[in-house]
Amino acid sequence: MEGVTFAGSAITVLAVLTFAGIVVWAYSSGRKKRFDQAAQAPFALSDDAEGIGSGNSINQDIDQRGRQP
Repeated sequence: MEGVTFAGSAITVLAVLTFAGIVVWAYSSGRKKRFDQAAQAPFALSDDAEGIGSGNSINQDIDQRGRQP
């Protein structure tokens, strides 16, 4: 029983350390520039981009793939 308890504790500690590492990595200052660029990417498209302004884009998708997007 002691081995099972130790294994469970070790897995819990490993999971917490992994989670903490991911949080530190995600919020590190080096990542801010890439996250800011990714956040602005949808706004960088022009209004003339494919699919925008075509009223039948959903119907075209249904016709081409046989299902709704």
